[in-house]
Amino acid sequence: MKIELSLNRLAPEIDLEQEEVRCRQLLRTFVAERFTESLIEHQEVQKAFVEWLEGRDNKSSNETQRWELRRLRAMAEKHPRLSTLEEEAERVLLDTRNIVTDKSTKAAISRMIDEDFLKRMRTVVNRETGVTDNMKNGFLVFSAILMTGLRPSEWPTCQLVPPNDKSGDPYTLIVTTAKTKKADPAPRVLILEDFGAAHLNVIRAAIEAAKNLSSHQFGHLSTSLRKVASAAVRDDKEEALLPSLDLGSGRKMFAVESLRDNRSKRAVAGALGHTTIVNLRWYAQGDVYQERGTRYPLAKISGAAELRVRDTLKEYTDSKKQIDTDSLDAVDTPSS
Repeated sequence: MKIELSLNRLAPEIDLEQEEVRCRQLLRTFVAERFTESLIEHQEVQKAFVEWLEGRDNKSSNETQRWELRRLRAMAEKHPRLSTLEEEAERVLLDTRNIVTDKSTKAAISRMIDEDFLKRMRTVVNRETGVTDNMKNGFLVFSAILMTGLRPSEWPTCQLVPPNDKSGDPYTLIVTTAKTKKADPAPRVLILEDFGAAHLNVIRAAIEAAKNLSSHQFGHLSTSLRKVASAAVRDDKEEALLPSLDLGSGRKMFAVESLRDNRSKRAVAGALGHTTIVNLRWYAQGDVYQERGTRYPLAKISGAAELRVRDTLKEYTDSKKQIDTDSLDAVDTPSS
């Protein structure tokens, strides 16, 4: 039997009469007994399972939850087809060690910023009266960050480089990486593949705006961005998210959209200017399981640059596997 399914994790349950509940239970038993093994091999199902695990109302202690995750990871690592489940379980385990604050807010913002929301913001900027230059610049720089993932402080010094004549190569963006421990860091090169003329004009305009604004004016662009968004919201839920919206949200959305585009963690971390994937978890705490929400092209790094980004999570996992396996063998039940 071959079945093609489209997973809708937000689909509401069918409203059943009391006498029909037994029928649902029989159907669930049938699916569980016949299809669990086949379904769990799919990467999307494994991701959806861990997403459900994170979102459920679990009143167990942190120690018990970590014990469950370690057991889950230990099971997954024994089966090659469960590699996605192993990776996702390890990610959640890391989150239980170092709590990421406001995860639900970040996930909500990642769902709010989609093509429709950006279109409403563009309408405000282009058609509304009383829109200031700072509001226009705020949305302009935000749009450029959505495509490139640059830190706001990196815009004044970056350079847009055209390709050699007739080479057919894409434009590149040369960025002096900020917030680095190196005294003289090598610039990172972002490849602007699939960037059309309109997208490149946004990049040029953002660079010009960053150069022409004082540091004080540039620092207030997030406030101007929120004013544009405030005129674009359509309900109370979106309005409630505005205090958490700033230029940095564009950088986080770049990471989320890149992961939605099935790019590797190394590739995304490198594009953000990181040397390891460790800090990626702080930027990608959005809903990475859904389809891409925007149509903006996304900058990328070269394959060689990607290889230079360390997967420290894998290194840590490999070093801990034997220790955790030994510990699990000695524990029969979790403490309550």
